[in-house]
Amino acid sequence: MTSTTAVSSVLLALVATAHAQAPSASDLFKEGRELAKAGKPFEACAKFRKSQELDPQIGTLFNIAQCDEKLGKLATALAEYREVVAKDTNAKRKATAAEYQSKLEPRVPKLVVQIAKPPTSLVVTLDGPTGGKPIDANLPIDVDFGDYTVIARADGYRELSAKVKIDKEGDTTTVPVALALVHAETQVSHAEPQPKPVEEVHTTVEPSHSHRKTYGKIALIGGGAVLAAGAVFGVLANGKWSDAKAVCGGTTCPTQTQVDMAEALVNDARSDGNISTALVIGGAAIAGVGIALWLTAPSDEHAVHVSVTAHGAAIAGRF
Repeated sequence: MTSTTAVSSVLLALVATAHAQAPSASDLFKEGRELAKAGKPFEACAKFRKSQELDPQIGTLFNIAQCDEKLGKLATALAEYREVVAKDTNAKRKATAAEYQSKLEPRVPKLVVQIAKPPTSLVVTLDGPTGGKPIDANLPIDVDFGDYTVIARADGYRELSAKVKIDKEGDTTTVPVALALVHAETQVSHAEPQPKPVEEVHTTVEPSHSHRKTYGKIALIGGGAVLAAGAVFGVLANGKWSDAKAVCGGTTCPTQTQVDMAEALVNDARSDGNISTALVIGGAAIAGVGIALWLTAPSDEHAVHVSVTAHGAAIAGRF
């Protein structure tokens, strides 16, 4: 046996071993079914998707739709059920998919990007958990739960973006977008204005009372309101933190959906906590300014006389 033949035999053996070790689409589908029966939709979906990549089948897609529905990906599951209903030749499975579809449709959240008189060059993009995709303006679209960014672009207009959170079943969330034209730079005249002759004017400024105490009262009231708002956000943060711990009962979350819910609540709790801290600090600072204004308010002010002429101004009075 030559060295070339030996190397070829080794390579063929390695390829055969690799093929023997790689699970087939059928094996992956069976593993997915077992995981689904065991109440593990996240792991089951992963197996079904790999099986679908190797050998696309309507039956596999039907099982993927069931997994996605259990994972809370309602819009994704609805689209998959619709594809099964449209393409399946198995009458019984097709009827089941149609039933699931009709029950799921009222639960799916929707999003409408509202733009008055959209220009012909308008492009609206929805960027979400699974990436970005173009969508139509002023038409409701099905969306999964999650945080999204709406981006609107059109020739001659400024690019605009808006953040939106989808977290309720059956709700239609409207995002109004007002496009603004990109204006050309305004021409500014540099002509020097002609000076007007200055007439001699004699003015007497009457004594007035100080407004420091009034401003001090306003600052104290405003600072107290800001401090109260900080306390409210602190209570909200504490409640969301408790809700996050309660999602999984203080232990490790068994499903990805619970993990996502817990993480979302933790993020909300942190955000409210940061807002609370900022409000408390700001409220204390405003209240401190109010106290300072109150304490430093003068008790009396004296009249000041001002004379203005073409040659300058003269100020007289007692200070």
